[in-house]
Amino acid sequence: MTCFQPLPALLLLAQLANAEFSLKDDGKYFTIDCDSKPPVVVQVNKASGNLQSILVKGTQLQTNPRGSHINSGFGKSTVTAKQSGDDHILVTVDSPLVTHYYAFKKGEPDVFMATWAADCPHPGEMRFIARLDSDVLDKGNLDRPGDDASGKAIESKDIFIQKDGRTTSKYYSGVPFIDDAIHGSRGSGIGAYFAIGSYESSSGGPFFRDINSQTAGDTEEIYFYMFSGHAQMEPFRKNQLHGPYALCFTAGPPPRMPAMGWMKDLGLKGWVSERGRVSGTATGRIPGVPYTVYLSNRSAQYWTRVTPDGKFTTTAIKPGSYRIYLMRGELPVADGDIAVGTDAIATTLADPGLPAYLWRLGLPDGTPSGFRNADKMTDMHPSDKRLAPWGPVTFAIRDRIPSNLTEFPAAQWGDVNAGNRIVFKLADKEIKDRDLEIGITVSQYGSRPMVRVNDQWSNRDPGAPPSYDSRSITFGIYRGYGKVFTYRIPKSAFKVGTNTLVIDNRSGSGAGKFLSNAFVFDYIGLRD
Repeated sequence: MTCFQPLPALLLLAQLANAEFSLKDDGKYFTIDCDSKPPVVVQVNKASGNLQSILVKGTQLQTNPRGSHINSGFGKSTVTAKQSGDDHILVTVDSPLVTHYYAFKKGEPDVFMATWAADCPHPGEMRFIARLDSDVLDKGNLDRPGDDASGKAIESKDIFIQKDGRTTSKYYSGVPFIDDAIHGSRGSGIGAYFAIGSYESSSGGPFFRDINSQTAGDTEEIYFYMFSGHAQMEPFRKNQLHGPYALCFTAGPPPRMPAMGWMKDLGLKGWVSERGRVSGTATGRIPGVPYTVYLSNRSAQYWTRVTPDGKFTTTAIKPGSYRIYLMRGELPVADGDIAVGTDAIATTLADPGLPAYLWRLGLPDGTPSGFRNADKMTDMHPSDKRLAPWGPVTFAIRDRIPSNLTEFPAAQWGDVNAGNRIVFKLADKEIKDRDLEIGITVSQYGSRPMVRVNDQWSNRDPGAPPSYDSRSITFGIYRGYGKVFTYRIPKSAFKVGTNTLVIDNRSGSGAGKFLSNAFVFDYIGLRD
């Protein structure tokens, strides 16, 4: 690998003094001066396609000799560059992995990018990694710190515990795609951020999340994940252009989302200009609950929030046949097929509502929201000292929909807190055959709930639910192949007065403690 040698100081001063939008070729590097504020000068390695130098305000951010690139590097590549008029430059990297584009626009302090991939690069992930100087970006990711370089490793050398009991990991830097337009790191007077123009060719849906950043010694790594197998439920979208996206440089604070529509004129492989939109109304919504409309097919995915008045409109989407979903929280509650052309089309989606429950803990919405520790599960390992005890607990039902939900744990592990109890009272007229529903958002190692009532009745094993071959709960992900288990409990199991429901775990696998078989609760409800 050819390592970057910093530009001589006199040459650097000359460039800063005579900045103009330009493309230069010295045989080893393409050098692009963005003629921007803050001043940005970038070098692309002509042999590897890596970003080998990034000068911002005269400060070198690309001190790591590996450079910035897709995955572990493009490998030996054919790298070409051309300038269009006086305001656009395009660098194309034809590599064994992908065809990658760096685009530059006069006056913009950004490296615009897009990546076309026939298949998922080895080893089952595709991400752009900006390896920048952590001494310069010394404040890191202020919104969601991704520091995994300090403390004692407690799991797989990527989750750490600090002396004060806090846990840290690069995994906790992630943000759901639907909320993740811009993320990055900053220092004093300088910042570097990814701006995501489109997730349409990514996988996982609106609530998928992955690593955004980590501080690894002298390197601040900022990521744009286009695909990974970390708790993934969708395949890689083949033969698609991923992006556009941009690596943006600022005087510190995050940038506004830069316009990227101008890239349509660059001739990028897989770019689709002619598009349509879907708009409509979502009816039957539960007050106070967020709703999302989600469209997906083998080529693309899109989403949009439903407004408080029930209206929704998507972004511009590629023509095709899609499955469209109405999501209550993160749970699909209605779906259908829709054909999208290049015109706007309208549709209506309806939440079917909830059945009647004698009592219910939590809302069926695909999340553990409201349960104990649910608000911290994406930020820390379940062993973190800042969390409330996981139990097991005994929870007394006093209301049909209890307001003290934080007294019941969001997750249950076979080795940690199996055997949580729910105590409830029944009158004589309430004794009858009833259905108990336990909704889970994810199963770890095929775990499923097993229930006992008054030590008089227990359910048969319902079988393992779908699960992925990946950790999830311990690195901040509570989503997976959600499932509702329904148990028909005979009236002979109940009694007048106080009844006790015990929830255990069933699975034959797991690695112990918080890596033992487990599941995350969505809701628990005894039907009326």
